[in-house]
Amino acid sequence: MGRGASCRATAKVLECATSTVVVAVRRYQEGGRQGLRDRRERDGRAKVDERFRERLACVLEGTPEDWGWCRPTWTRELLCQELALRGQVRVSVATMGRTLASLGARLKAAKPVVECPWPSWKRQRRLLELKCLEVNGIHPPLPPAVLPQGNRVERVWLDLHANVPRNHRCRTMDQLMVRVHAYLSARNAQRSASPSLRRVDLWRTS
Repeated sequence: MGRGASCRATAKVLECATSTVVVAVRRYQEGGRQGLRDRRERDGRAKVDERFRERLACVLEGTPEDWGWCRPTWTRELLCQELALRGQVRVSVATMGRTLASLGARLKAAKPVVECPWPSWKRQRRLLELKCLEVNGIHPPLPPAVLPQGNRVERVWLDLHANVPRNHRCRTMDQLMVRVHAYLSARNAQRSASPSLRRVDLWRTS
Protein backbone atom coordinates (compact mmCIF):
# COMPACT_ATOMS: atom_id res chain seq x y z
CA MET A 1 0.00 0.00 0.00
CA GLY A 2 2.85 2.38 0.77
CA ARG A 3 4.13 1.98 -2.79
CA GLY A 4 0.88 3.11 -4.35
CA ALA A 5 -0.94 -0.22 -4.69
CA SER A 6 -4.73 -0.03 -4.53
CA CYS A 7 -6.81 -1.76 -1.88
CA ARG A 8 -8.26 -4.06 -4.51
CA ALA A 9 -4.83 -5.10 -5.79
CA THR A 10 -3.56 -5.65 -2.26
CA ALA A 11 -6.60 -7.74 -1.39
CA LYS A 12 -6.00 -9.88 -4.48
CA VAL A 13 -2.40 -10.53 -3.47
CA LEU A 14 -3.35 -11.33 0.14
CA GLU A 15 -6.40 -13.38 -0.99
CA CYS A 16 -8.81 -11.52 1.25
CA ALA A 17 -11.78 -9.20 0.85
CA THR A 18 -11.18 -5.63 -0.29
CA SER A 19 -13.16 -4.39 2.71
CA THR A 20 -10.65 -6.11 5.02
CA VAL A 21 -7.80 -4.13 3.47
CA VAL A 22 -9.80 -0.89 3.68
CA VAL A 23 -10.46 -1.40 7.40
CA ALA A 24 -6.81 -2.29 8.07
CA VAL A 25 -5.61 0.86 6.28
CA ARG A 26 -8.01 3.04 8.23
CA ARG A 27 -6.92 1.53 11.54
CA TYR A 28 -3.27 2.01 10.66
CA GLN A 29 -3.86 5.65 9.75
CA GLU A 30 -5.69 6.25 13.03
CA GLY A 31 -3.48 4.32 15.46
CA GLY A 32 -0.37 3.12 13.67
CA ARG A 33 0.77 -0.47 14.35
CA GLN A 34 -1.06 -0.44 17.67
CA GLY A 35 -4.31 0.07 15.79
CA LEU A 36 -3.82 -3.21 13.93
CA ARG A 37 -3.93 -5.30 17.10
CA ASP A 38 -6.79 -7.75 17.62
CA ARG A 39 -9.50 -5.85 19.47
CA ARG A 40 -11.32 -8.97 20.65
CA GLU A 41 -9.12 -8.95 23.75
CA ARG A 42 -11.44 -6.24 25.06
CA ASP A 43 -14.48 -8.53 24.91
CA GLY A 44 -13.84 -9.70 28.46
CA ARG A 45 -13.07 -13.10 29.92
CA ALA A 46 -12.98 -16.00 27.47
CA LYS A 47 -16.13 -18.11 27.49
CA VAL A 48 -14.26 -21.40 27.24
CA ASP A 49 -12.01 -21.91 30.25
CA GLU A 50 -10.51 -24.97 31.90
CA ARG A 51 -13.68 -25.64 33.89
CA PHE A 52 -15.73 -25.61 30.68
CA ARG A 53 -13.35 -28.10 29.06
CA GLU A 54 -13.51 -30.39 32.11
CA ARG A 55 -17.31 -30.40 32.05
CA LEU A 56 -17.30 -31.08 28.31
CA ALA A 57 -14.86 -33.97 28.72
CA CYS A 58 -17.11 -35.43 31.42
CA VAL A 59 -20.15 -35.19 29.15
CA LEU A 60 -18.31 -36.87 26.28
CA GLU A 61 -17.61 -39.92 28.46
CA GLY A 62 -21.27 -40.90 27.99
CA THR A 63 -23.85 -40.82 25.24
CA PRO A 64 -26.75 -38.35 25.01
CA GLU A 65 -29.03 -41.10 26.33
CA ASP A 66 -26.92 -41.32 29.49
CA TRP A 67 -27.78 -37.66 30.20
CA GLY A 68 -31.49 -37.85 29.42
CA TRP A 69 -31.52 -37.00 25.71
CA CYS A 70 -33.33 -39.18 23.19
CA ARG A 71 -30.52 -39.28 20.67
CA PRO A 72 -27.84 -41.95 20.26
CA THR A 73 -24.95 -39.70 19.20
CA TRP A 74 -23.75 -36.21 20.09
CA THR A 75 -24.03 -33.16 17.88
CA ARG A 76 -22.35 -29.81 18.51
CA GLU A 77 -25.75 -28.17 18.99
CA LEU A 78 -26.76 -30.76 21.56
CA LEU A 79 -23.48 -30.37 23.43
CA CYS A 80 -24.08 -26.61 23.62
CA GLN A 81 -27.48 -27.26 25.22
CA GLU A 82 -26.15 -29.87 27.65
CA LEU A 83 -23.32 -27.62 28.86
CA ALA A 84 -25.76 -24.74 29.30
CA LEU A 85 -28.00 -26.99 31.42
CA ARG A 86 -24.96 -27.76 33.57
CA GLY A 87 -24.50 -24.09 34.41
CA GLN A 88 -21.88 -23.29 31.80
CA VAL A 89 -22.10 -20.30 29.50
CA ARG A 90 -23.91 -20.96 26.22
CA VAL A 91 -21.44 -20.94 23.33
CA SER A 92 -21.88 -20.99 19.58
CA VAL A 93 -21.66 -24.14 17.49
CA ALA A 94 -18.37 -22.92 15.99
CA THR A 95 -16.88 -22.36 19.46
CA MET A 96 -17.98 -25.83 20.50
CA GLY A 97 -16.30 -27.27 17.42
CA ARG A 98 -13.02 -25.56 18.25
CA THR A 99 -13.23 -26.73 21.86
CA LEU A 100 -13.83 -30.31 20.76
CA ALA A 101 -10.80 -30.09 18.48
CA SER A 102 -8.67 -28.80 21.36
CA LEU A 103 -9.72 -31.86 23.40
CA GLY A 104 -8.77 -34.18 20.57
CA ALA A 105 -12.37 -35.24 19.91
CA ARG A 106 -12.90 -36.31 16.32
CA LEU A 107 -15.99 -36.85 14.20
CA LYS A 108 -16.36 -40.57 13.58
CA ALA A 109 -18.81 -42.49 11.49
CA ALA A 110 -21.40 -44.27 13.58
CA LYS A 111 -21.46 -48.03 13.48
CA PRO A 112 -24.38 -49.31 11.40
CA VAL A 113 -26.85 -51.27 13.50
CA VAL A 114 -29.86 -51.43 11.21
CA GLU A 115 -29.92 -54.86 9.62
CA CYS A 116 -32.14 -56.42 6.99
CA PRO A 117 -35.50 -57.37 8.61
CA TRP A 118 -35.67 -60.59 6.57
CA PRO A 119 -34.56 -63.83 8.25
CA SER A 120 -31.35 -65.43 7.03
CA TRP A 121 -33.06 -68.11 4.93
CA LYS A 122 -35.14 -65.53 3.09
CA ARG A 123 -32.11 -63.37 2.32
CA GLN A 124 -30.19 -66.37 0.98
CA ARG A 125 -33.14 -67.42 -1.19
CA ARG A 126 -33.47 -63.94 -2.65
CA LEU A 127 -29.75 -63.78 -3.41
CA LEU A 128 -29.97 -67.16 -5.14
CA GLU A 129 -32.91 -65.93 -7.25
CA LEU A 130 -30.95 -62.87 -8.34
CA LYS A 131 -27.91 -64.99 -9.24
CA CYS A 132 -30.10 -67.31 -11.34
CA LEU A 133 -31.58 -64.37 -13.19
CA GLU A 134 -28.11 -63.00 -13.90
CA VAL A 135 -26.90 -66.40 -15.20
CA ASN A 136 -29.83 -66.48 -17.64
CA GLY A 137 -28.95 -63.04 -18.93
CA ILE A 138 -31.72 -61.23 -17.06
CA HIS A 139 -30.55 -58.23 -15.10
CA PRO A 140 -33.16 -56.93 -12.64
CA PRO A 141 -33.47 -53.15 -12.79
CA LEU A 142 -31.72 -51.27 -10.02
CA PRO A 143 -33.53 -48.51 -8.13
CA PRO A 144 -32.60 -44.94 -9.10
CA ALA A 145 -29.95 -43.16 -7.08
CA VAL A 146 -31.38 -41.58 -3.97
CA LEU A 147 -30.38 -37.98 -3.39
CA PRO A 148 -31.66 -36.75 -0.01
CA GLN A 149 -30.73 -33.15 -0.88
CA GLY A 150 -33.32 -33.10 -3.66
CA ASN A 151 -35.94 -35.41 -2.15
CA ARG A 152 -37.78 -34.17 0.93
CA VAL A 153 -39.04 -37.62 1.88
CA GLU A 154 -35.56 -39.14 1.70
CA ARG A 155 -34.19 -36.14 3.63
CA VAL A 156 -36.61 -36.85 6.47
CA TRP A 157 -35.65 -40.52 6.45
CA LEU A 158 -31.95 -39.66 6.54
CA ASP A 159 -32.44 -37.29 9.49
CA LEU A 160 -34.63 -39.86 11.27
CA HIS A 161 -31.97 -42.53 10.85
CA ALA A 162 -29.27 -40.22 12.22
CA ASN A 163 -31.32 -39.23 15.27
CA VAL A 164 -33.03 -42.49 16.28
CA PRO A 165 -32.03 -45.92 14.88
CA ARG A 166 -28.31 -45.27 14.49
CA ASN A 167 -26.49 -46.86 17.46
CA HIS A 168 -29.75 -47.13 19.40
CA ARG A 169 -30.03 -49.21 22.59
CA CYS A 170 -33.66 -50.24 22.35
CA ARG A 171 -34.19 -53.91 23.16
CA THR A 172 -37.53 -54.25 21.37
CA MET A 173 -39.05 -52.89 18.20
CA ASP A 174 -41.88 -51.33 20.23
CA GLN A 175 -39.38 -49.23 22.21
CA LEU A 176 -37.71 -48.12 18.99
CA MET A 177 -41.04 -47.14 17.39
CA VAL A 178 -41.93 -45.03 20.42
CA ARG A 179 -38.75 -43.05 19.83
CA VAL A 180 -39.47 -42.79 16.11
CA HIS A 181 -42.93 -41.29 16.78
CA ALA A 182 -41.50 -38.96 19.42
CA TYR A 183 -38.81 -37.74 17.03
CA LEU A 184 -41.28 -37.07 14.21
CA SER A 185 -43.60 -35.19 16.57
CA ALA A 186 -40.73 -33.06 17.89
CA ARG A 187 -39.43 -32.46 14.36
CA ASN A 188 -42.82 -31.18 13.23
CA ALA A 189 -43.26 -29.00 16.31
CA GLN A 190 -39.75 -27.52 16.39
CA ARG A 191 -39.25 -27.49 12.60
CA SER A 192 -35.75 -28.84 13.07
CA ALA A 193 -33.92 -31.85 11.60
CA SER A 194 -32.36 -32.53 15.04
CA PRO A 195 -34.97 -31.41 17.57
CA SER A 196 -34.25 -31.25 21.29
CA LEU A 197 -35.93 -34.35 22.65
CA ARG A 198 -35.63 -35.64 26.20
CA ARG A 199 -36.91 -38.84 27.77
CA VAL A 200 -39.91 -37.12 29.33
CA ASP A 201 -41.14 -36.44 25.78
CA LEU A 202 -41.27 -40.19 25.19
CA TRP A 203 -43.81 -40.60 27.97
CA ARG A 204 -46.00 -37.89 26.47
CA THR A 205 -45.85 -39.49 23.03
CA SER A 206 -46.58 -43.00 24.29
